[in-house]
Amino acid sequence: MTIRTQLEDLSNEIFLDIFEYLDANDIFFGFTSLNLRISLLLNSIPLHVNIHRTYCRHELEFLCNHLKFHSDQVVSLQVHDQICDQTNVIVYLFHRHDFINLHSCIFYSINSSSKLKIVVEKLSKLPKIVLFRIIQSCNVKEDKLNTSDAFEFSQLILIDTPSTLRSTSLYFHYNHTQIATISKVTTNLTHLQIIFYGTLNDISIYSLIPLLRIHRALRTLCVTIKSTHVMGAYNTNLPNLPFINENDLPISSLLKSFDLQIVMAPCDIYSIGLILHCMPNLYQFVFTFIRDRSLSPFIMDLIHGQNWQEMLTSHVPYLKKFDFHISLLKFDQPLDFDDIVNSFRCLVNLYHQWDMCISRWEYWPNILFVYTDHIHMWTLNYNHLITRRENDIRSITMSDTFYMQSTNISNLNNRQLNFHHHKMDFFMPNDRTTLSIQLPTILPFQNITYIVCHLAYPEPSVIAFLQNATIRLKQILSLFTRDDDDSQKYFDNLVRLVNLSNVETVEFSRNNDIRRLNVIERVL
Repeated sequence: MTIRTQLEDLSNEIFLDIFEYLDANDIFFGFTSLNLRISLLLNSIPLHVNIHRTYCRHELEFLCNHLKFHSDQVVSLQVHDQICDQTNVIVYLFHRHDFINLHSCIFYSINSSSKLKIVVEKLSKLPKIVLFRIIQSCNVKEDKLNTSDAFEFSQLILIDTPSTLRSTSLYFHYNHTQIATISKVTTNLTHLQIIFYGTLNDISIYSLIPLLRIHRALRTLCVTIKSTHVMGAYNTNLPNLPFINENDLPISSLLKSFDLQIVMAPCDIYSIGLILHCMPNLYQFVFTFIRDRSLSPFIMDLIHGQNWQEMLTSHVPYLKKFDFHISLLKFDQPLDFDDIVNSFRCLVNLYHQWDMCISRWEYWPNILFVYTDHIHMWTLNYNHLITRRENDIRSITMSDTFYMQSTNISNLNNRQLNFHHHKMDFFMPNDRTTLSIQLPTILPFQNITYIVCHLAYPEPSVIAFLQNATIRLKQILSLFTRDDDDSQKYFDNLVRLVNLSNVETVEFSRNNDIRRLNVIERVL
């Protein structure tokens, strides 16, 4: 005779194993009404609450009704502040419950509220909190945490740091200027990810110095310095970096990994060296620099390898891993790529399997009297800890001017190139249909899913008039003779750059040039 085992007849050990794979809502929904033994068992297990953005209000209310009797069992929270039909979920949750045994707490996309102070107050009283993170949007306009609430969270985590806290991420846009007034705080924080966001008078690379002075137990540090400055390619009126007393720098002897991202803020090789001087035992350094303004002599120092070698060997002698990503615009004469690449060869043997690559393309090419290059430099092992594509230079217009060079071309052919863009604007000028691209055997842009093919260049009206008049004059004088149908060359340039098999959307823009209409058929 076959004996059938009912679910509720399983042993406690099996149930405990099952519960480890389920979050609190699944457990309450599936097991609370089985029998008294399981109900008693539910009173003794740790609970993990995960409120995703796909939640509905009735699910949230169901969860809160059960948490009335189990909130002291919750050890981890992951909460999206906005679900399908409700906002301010975090306030709603903390207003009803005290999570006195919480170890891990992660908030996503917080919306500011007058009641958020209740959340901060309850967080400050948690006796067992080990991990705390706030993850807002990389896009400043989508970050809904206002300055007042950002200050409260910054004060709690950076200055009034809970003694049990070991790891935190303050991934929201705030300047954290209050830390500069603190002389000494003893914390046990070992992992920190933070954004310094503000005007160039409030934040700089030196904002790290008071941070390092307070949190001396750090092992891993990931910092973004991000300016509020409106992107303007020709605006160079930037404040100078403040004076720093080199004899009064903090020493973070325990720090092993440092990820630094500079977005639209001043930076030079000297200031980086001062910060690294605070980290004598550093093992890994990842540097990202993104800027869309013309280059100063100080920034030019960043693209010279020997400057990096002297600075790194002087300040961080135990460094084993060094990677960088530098993206910027240049408006005057082109750079000497051979000189740049050769200057970095001194680092090839200094770090294991180290190679770098540099690429350039013209940005809005064909404007009279303006030579504009997008310069992109990176090491082949560059592996960012933060998704940085939202911060990169705005959508570009590609032409047949793409050029790439590396310290090891054969190694480059075996790597996935580090272009993370998913959208590309492509254009080939009428007067430059000869392919000038120098590439490795693999396609540079593997991740493109959206292409905008510009068929005509959006010149200013005066320049457009002069160019059209010149073309007509050359045609009349028979000095300009060539086949007007350049669609095949346009297509050839495109397929040398982009993996078209991944493209999902193609848009044709500025198609008022009838000589270019054949491009549409060729691309499709």
